[in-house]
Amino acid sequence: MIKRLIAFWMVFILVVIGPANSFANSIGSSWSGQTIGTSNLFIDVTYDNGTFVAVGFKGLITTSSDGTNWSSQNSGTSNLLSSVAYGNGTYVVLGGSNTLLTSSNGTSWSIHTGTPDLLYGIAYGNGTFVAVGGSGKIMTSVNGTDWILQSSGIELILNNVVFLNGIFVAVGNSGTLLTSNNGTSWSIKSSSTTQHLQDVSYGNGIYMAVGASGTILTSSNGSNWVIQSEVGTTKNLSGISFGDNTFVAVGEAGTILTSSDGVTWSSPTSKTTSSLMKVGFGNHAFVIASFAGEIITSTPTPIPTTSSSPTPTPTSPTATTAPTTAPTTAPTTAPTISSPISLDATKYSLGIGGTHTTIVRSNYNDNSSSIISANGVTFASSNSTIASVDANGVVTGASRGTVTISTYYNTGNSVYTRYATVTVDLKPAAFLEANDSKAGAVHLTVVDSDGHPAQDAVVKISQGTRVWPLVKTGSDGKIKAYVPTGKYNVLVYTTNGTTTKNFAFKNLNAFAGQLSEPLVQQQLVVGSVSLTLNAMSGGDKKITGAAPAGSTVTARVGTTTIGTAITDKSGKFTIILRTPQPSKTISVTAVDLEENEKSVDLQVPLIAAVTLIAATKADVDHDTIITFNDKAGFLVNSVTSITYNGTALIKETDYKITVGRLTIKAGVIQAAGSHTIVVKSSAYNDAQVTQVINAGAAAAAESTYTLSGTLTEGQPATATVIVKDKYRNLVAGKQVYADINVTNLTRTKAEKYMIGIIPYGATVRGTKAGGLTDANGVTTFTITMPTIVDTGDGVTFTLRTGVSVAAAIAFGDPISFTK
Repeated sequence: MIKRLIAFWMVFILVVIGPANSFANSIGSSWSGQTIGTSNLFIDVTYDNGTFVAVGFKGLITTSSDGTNWSSQNSGTSNLLSSVAYGNGTYVVLGGSNTLLTSSNGTSWSIHTGTPDLLYGIAYGNGTFVAVGGSGKIMTSVNGTDWILQSSGIELILNNVVFLNGIFVAVGNSGTLLTSNNGTSWSIKSSSTTQHLQDVSYGNGIYMAVGASGTILTSSNGSNWVIQSEVGTTKNLSGISFGDNTFVAVGEAGTILTSSDGVTWSSPTSKTTSSLMKVGFGNHAFVIASFAGEIITSTPTPIPTTSSSPTPTPTSPTATTAPTTAPTTAPTTAPTISSPISLDATKYSLGIGGTHTTIVRSNYNDNSSSIISANGVTFASSNSTIASVDANGVVTGASRGTVTISTYYNTGNSVYTRYATVTVDLKPAAFLEANDSKAGAVHLTVVDSDGHPAQDAVVKISQGTRVWPLVKTGSDGKIKAYVPTGKYNVLVYTTNGTTTKNFAFKNLNAFAGQLSEPLVQQQLVVGSVSLTLNAMSGGDKKITGAAPAGSTVTARVGTTTIGTAITDKSGKFTIILRTPQPSKTISVTAVDLEENEKSVDLQVPLIAAVTLIAATKADVDHDTIITFNDKAGFLVNSVTSITYNGTALIKETDYKITVGRLTIKAGVIQAAGSHTIVVKSSAYNDAQVTQVINAGAAAAAESTYTLSGTLTEGQPATATVIVKDKYRNLVAGKQVYADINVTNLTRTKAEKYMIGIIPYGATVRGTKAGGLTDANGVTTFTITMPTIVDTGDGVTFTLRTGVSVAAAIAFGDPISFTK
């Protein structure tokens, strides 16, 4: 029995969901429950690769993308499943009775053999799976299927292992605490407690371990641990996880504790008295394994934090200046989000050392918007040596060049992405002082689509390729920026980049000592960019579609740009890709001439399965070579697993795959017959072929004969031979041979010994004995003795395969008669 199940708890899933900017303040405030259609016990839960995977008794596996809607999966086993982890594109599940399962997607599972029992926890990091268990057992694996036993230096039970902040941390009974950088060399740490430790997590720069009797330990480095005394419970704690700036610890009697620092803890009401086992976090959801086959959720209202009000009700964008005319009809309902997010600017320049703080807004169908707190957003730079971006969205120029700054907003159900192109100049343009004799003023008044002053609209002023620092409109919707005299292009970014458009003014005159013309109000108008994409197959090397004429269309995978194009006069475009992008999500962004932009995600399907061609002649003694024609050229480097009849093969050990050729090594498949070979790939649909494997060469050690009757003068006897190969497969179509050694001492009579109808009166080698073996590897023949044999005379029959005497290996003992 798995040690972690001493209490024999029945388990269900408890879920806490919320957006990043509001979760920590509302966790556990409102709970609701639902059944998930199982009474089996859950033991562990993890979130990786966009999916929650929970495992438990009787081979139970269930998955969910959001922590609320769950699907049961067929694990192929009824054994207890105790732990699950994800890494290197593979989910790995460990369990009782040497159970080991793997899956590339969490839904289709393969069973493997070769791992010892009593493994309780598993983690992945630094390219290695690490599993821990009873008697201090630690094992490592690169691929999740082939495991190596490591030395832990202890004999105590290890209950779990987690990869945290670049190191593995293992916890166990009697306060056991170990750390390792690679999973092979382990250091024992002092925990200052003898309580059994069950789980460990990391967040906000803090390692945190939990265990029996309300034990909570904290550490800043994973080596020096401090016991926290003000926890507020003496209940046994069995699981902990970190997410959205919050630690969540769980344990017996429905105990849930939350903390941001590990020192101050609160106890939200869980509305269950069941024992809670493990907790996972992902997609802004905490998922807790608990009692009675239910799902319990706590869901805060997912509305983004605004700069002026916690709820985005439709109001004028102006903060301090009232509109000249009020709307004729007040809205009766709060605005809804028409599209995810927009940025304050999507194309701008910085000097080296210059900065720009990215403003992210959610957009509403009444043309308003609200600022999303940076706590709910993550940022990334395509090249931080040119321009970096920190957690608050502050972009800093570092060296000359152009980069893409990616912005990700995770709502808990979806991740929305927007991009900004940032150019870092060695000598950026700079504004002049108002009293400079060579200065003119770029002066605009901007109003929104309802005629209200557009506050905080970002304005970009440029002259040819030179771009001045971005400025913002004030509460009156005005900007006044002093520049050298000349003509300028002015672009006003709308604050709602989905339902309204930017305003662009070209060749605006800035005269020395004067305000620029025109002085009339410039109005942002309602509208959006049209972007359509044509469907593509997994092997395509181009993206086609339509957007406004002259638009720049960019395709990206993550932060990497994979292609660009400019739409022609009819609005059509073609982006040429260097390589196909099967199974990838491509974000395609169109930016029109006024820098209005729209992004559409294109999910590229897998490439059609290659056709595997079975070997026409294959047997267990030789390599089996299966051929294929891979036009796209991705298969060799994208294979995730190869199986025969559901049994996984090990790369290089069991098989090799090269261009157009899959070689399964001799002896890997030892059973003669038809076998289903399946090749799985991250880029292709599954390929499958039925391969017939024949028996190998006859093996004397495995072949046998029986004799019906005895060798008696004048009497026949029937020999039945069964021919097998070294793997005990029956060998069909094989000829059996006999060596006949005749003894005739007196020479009085020339005795004739018959095999079948052919008489033999003297010693012969390699005469055929019977016909070819049938499908069951069997052949029979009759031995007939002479009517009279002189005393001392006789015969010996030695059965074998092969005509060559030198290579002959006899089947069993010779058949002999001497009078």
